[in-house]
Amino acid sequence: ALGLGLLVIGPTTFLPTYGQTVLGLGAVAAGAVLGSMSIGWPIASALSATLFLRAGFRATQLTGATICLVAVAAFLLAPDPAPLWPLVAETFLLGGGLGLLSVASIVGPQSTVSWGERGVVTGTVMFSRYLGQSLGAAIFGAIFNTTLARSGHVGSAAGSYPKAVIAAATNHVYAALTVVAALTIVAILLFMPRRFDTRAGAVASTGPAVTARPGKPGDQA
Repeated sequence: ALGLGLLVIGPTTFLPTYGQTVLGLGAVAAGAVLGSMSIGWPIASALSATLFLRAGFRATQLTGATICLVAVAAFLLAPDPAPLWPLVAETFLLGGGLGLLSVASIVGPQSTVSWGERGVVTGTVMFSRYLGQSLGAAIFGAIFNTTLARSGHVGSAAGSYPKAVIAAATNHVYAALTVVAALTIVAILLFMPRRFDTRAGAVASTGPAVTARPGKPGDQA
């Protein structure tokens, strides 16, 4: 979940700037490039149940993290500047990987605990995701600003940044995202069991047990 938060915040923060400054897109078009992530995410989320019921939660998370790695690495391998349609496809693919990763990272842990512990588990997973986003905003922002500082353009007006500087800064952010995706795969391999022990959560979907009220005087059986 921590890796998921990091992988979400990087493109969300810097891809629209790349689209407007480097590719010359308008604000709506640059937002539409990022919006392709929001299309791939729900599609993959809808298909994730079929995958983790057949292959397990660990395999689903590995699949999602690997897709994320391929998507962010493809940005680095693309020509500079990256063409528009491949960029849209890469962002869509990243959304698909995040969709698989997000559902499995919540439903898997939920299935291992009883009903009364589901809130704690869900809250912990979501906290980790938001912590990853907060850390990512700081880390990737520092990487981006460091690239600008080395170019000697810190403090300049936004319109005066050369396209090459913004492209280089975005490439550095995506290089860091590639490392994050690889580390997420390593974390899944090290810490995620092949199969969760779901005995505690076997009856969780039915909710708390309902106890019968004691009968009142005069009640008939």
